Amino acid sequence: MNDNTAVFSDFARRAKERIEQRKKKITKKLRVEAAGVDITIRALTDQEISECMEFSDDSLVVDKYLIYHAVRLHSPVKRGSRGRQKCL
Repeated sequence: MNDNTAVFSDFARRAKERIEQRKKKITKKLRVEAAGVDITIRALTDQEISECMEFSDDSLVVDKYLIYHAVRLHSPVKRGSRGRQKCL
């Protein structure tokens, strides 16, 4: 019975590693027309999600922190006539 437990444990560990590797590669590029920007959203690993969940007790803060880690902004910052950044 001990061999079966060891085999199952090893199988579960390898399956989890494969899932984590696939999650790292999953990305989706989106255009946010209202803001005029392109963003890329990527899948977070279980470890990244765990770290974000420990960031705060407030679920809204945790959600914002998760989004911060998962999204990359691609459009350049727009500049006004005086060279200052415009707020989107």
